[in-house]
This record gives sequence, C-alpha cells and structure tokens, in this order.
Amino acid sequence: MNIQYPDTALREQVVGLLAAGEPQPAELVALLLMDLLRQVDLAATERYSVQPKLFPAWFLFGEQKDCSDVVVDTGTDDAAGFTEWDDFIPPEYFSTGVCEPSSEVFAFGMIGYKLLMGAENPYPGESVVEVMENRSSGIFKPLSAHRPDCPASLVAPLERSLLSNPAERFESLHELRLSLIEYIERLDDLEDELDAEDETEDDSDE
Repeated sequence: MNIQYPDTALREQVVGLLAAGEPQPAELVALLLMDLLRQVDLAATERYSVQPKLFPAWFLFGEQKDCSDVVVDTGTDDAAGFTEWDDFIPPEYFSTGVCEPSSEVFAFGMIGYKLLMGAENPYPGESVVEVMENRSSGIFKPLSAHRPDCPASLVAPLERSLLSNPAERFESLHELRLSLIEYIERLDDLEDELDAEDETEDDSDE
C-alpha cells in the first residue's frame, strides 16, 4: 500500500499546535495545511481498498493506525472510550465501521478547524450524550460564527470538508488543495502589495 508521510518536523509542528489548544492565525493554518497536502500522496483510493478502517489522520503519526487504535468502544453512551484523536474520525465510520477516501478530506478539515478554534469542542451539546449524537451526525460549531476574522476563502473549504455526507465533501485531497490555493494566492498578492508599499516608503525616506 502506498503510504507517503510528511516530514517529521512538519508533523511535530502540527501535532504540537493541536496539543497546545490555542487558536492559530488563519495564514499559518492555511500554510500548514498546504504543506501537509504537498507531502501526502493525494490518491487515497488504494489505501482504503486495502485497509478500510485506516485512521484518516494517519499522516500525523508517521505510521499506519486503524480507527480501532484510536477509539475504544466501551459499549456505553459516554466519552470514556475516546482519545484526543477521535475528532478526526468522520461520522460514516460510526455508522458503517469503515472509512473511505473522503474520510481523509474530513480529517484535513478537522485539523484546520481545530487549529483555528483551539481547544474548544467542535461539537455542540449540553451533555456528553448530546455532544456524541451531534458528533455522529456531523453537526459542528460553524467556523464562520466563531472566527469571523477568517476569510470565506479559507473557512468555506474547511467547513465543506467537515460535512457529514461524504458525497458533499471534496471528492479528494487534490480538490481540497486546489480550493485552498485561492486563499494562498491572495496571501501572496497581499505580501507583494506590502513589499511594494515598503519599497515606496524607503524611496520617500531617501
């Protein structure tokens, strides 16, 4: 099975920021996601035909893991069997017991979501049972409401990646990457504008 892992430094940076639980700047989140997408084999079909229970955020570990390695079924309606990684498992796993290529799209969307939102639970609810029901249904707190400072060109692709219906997400990591490129290009244009302003100020000072 073709497994291409991101370099260790990048994985450790992303995992460290996730563990810190602090909301990160939109620019940093977009650049980290793009770096991950550049270094991961974007063709996931083969992976899930061979290993249908493959944990969708395997690339953060640098080794293959099944969802069962991350979530331990306790047979009860509480959070006792879940780890800090369970949020990266998509709703379809809890209804079908398997993942699919679009599950990796969900995992990337959740990475971006958690980096932007920090330690806040992505799924709403007044009780553990309600949170888990929303989690299984793919109902999450909208980024657009909680991070109004983030532009739609970044928020929209991430929220689409988290939709509960796999058919409504991006079909592949390649499509997600193309969608994020629009935001990255805007950052590059802004950087060019700022550089031009700095050059103008330097000329005026002379």
